Amino acid sequence: MQPLFAYLSQRRAVLCLFLVSLVLHFIRLGQPGEVVFDEVLVGHFSAQYFSGHYYFDIHPPLTKLIYALMAWLGGMDPSFTFAANGIAYPGNFYLWMRGLPALAGSVLPVLVYALSREMGVQRLWALVAGWLVLFDSALMVESRFILNDILLLTYGVTGWWAFAIWRRTHKWPWLLAAGLGFGMALSVKWTGLGFIAPAGVVWLYDFSRKPNARSLGAALVLIAVPLAIQLTGFVVHLSLLPQSGTGEAFMTPAFQKRLIGNQHQDDPMVDALSLPGAILEVNHAMAQYAGQMATHPYGSKWYTWPLGWRGIYVWNDDKATDGRVARIYLFPNVVTWWLAAFGIVYLLINLLPRVVAALTGRQHQHIDRVELVLAMAYLANLLPFVPIDRVMFLYHYFPALIVSVVAAARLAGGISKPRHLAVGMVLAAGMLFVWQSPIIYGLVTDQHGFDKRMLLPSWV
Repeated sequence: MQPLFAYLSQRRAVLCLFLVSLVLHFIRLGQPGEVVFDEVLVGHFSAQYFSGHYYFDIHPPLTKLIYALMAWLGGMDPSFTFAANGIAYPGNFYLWMRGLPALAGSVLPVLVYALSREMGVQRLWALVAGWLVLFDSALMVESRFILNDILLLTYGVTGWWAFAIWRRTHKWPWLLAAGLGFGMALSVKWTGLGFIAPAGVVWLYDFSRKPNARSLGAALVLIAVPLAIQLTGFVVHLSLLPQSGTGEAFMTPAFQKRLIGNQHQDDPMVDALSLPGAILEVNHAMAQYAGQMATHPYGSKWYTWPLGWRGIYVWNDDKATDGRVARIYLFPNVVTWWLAAFGIVYLLINLLPRVVAALTGRQHQHIDRVELVLAMAYLANLLPFVPIDRVMFLYHYFPALIVSVVAAARLAGGISKPRHLAVGMVLAAGMLFVWQSPIIYGLVTDQHGFDKRMLLPSWV
């Protein structure tokens, strides 16, 4: 009976985590009822599918297509274009759009718990990892608006979790789920490769130890499914944007000839691109223009991300008076981020000499393969940003943050009598979340209260 009680207790704990997550993500989702932060970009691109005018974005289109579908289901007026921040939404369609990232954010803490368990984390510390992710203010703010990165994160973590289960069970539905998760992550941003690369390395390791047809078939699925998702997104994207639009300025005359109303449409000297050629050109242009955002007041350097040194200004209520303020900033819960930073640094420092010794043929202590995978996944989602010159933001660290939380939870398994410490960590993160909730949810407070809650002056 004891295993049964433990199982039921585990299910109740996870259900509690999910229900609290749903409440915190969906409460006040309609506030503010105006275009906020990068909704002006993501929403505007999504709205172009209603007019059919070609737009250009440096990210793949599938996420904007899904947002457009949600807007259509919510009854959006096709003439609304998300033209500028601060414009009031004419209707409630934006709740359908914001509901997508809110749902993704609600599921993420449970996924982190599930991934942690697959990574050998003890049940107690896997739950702690889930609660720390839930109480993170940066992830919460990102998941309450029409934005990209919480979707990237949830899809990618789903891919990792499903891939880990497939390695354990060899059941093909989980491999297909992994391919879907990786493909959807890649459809949000090309940085979704940071989720795929570690899985690819693990597959190579497995194949090197035991080459077989099953492993080759698995590789085919992990390549074909994401590729099919990507291609589908681009095909639908181009088919729904047949009209001349602002995005044509980034494209060649051969591409522009495809667009109705373009100056090159009737030019006999220009040959129109085929659909495959158009898809290739779009991807080439995305790569070409991705690095051209030079500065931003809330940009941050990669080496400041683990401690969350620089936040992002999201919204300000211009109508607040009498010394009262209502603002939203994307900033970290320092309990979650600093514990995770300590955990991943500790893991890397202890792992490095063992790996170096193994590579040089010297005697070394045992290398934990799960810790090695976590280190690899962390570096795969951080190091690619090191040589980038364009402005970057705190949300670029989110995938690496999740890995560091799981790594810290795994290392915590060595603590004796851990229950009180685990409860203390969750309570500390939860109390800080509640105290800083006015800046997370845009609640009215006085200037002094606002200043006290912005713990680091670099956040402002």
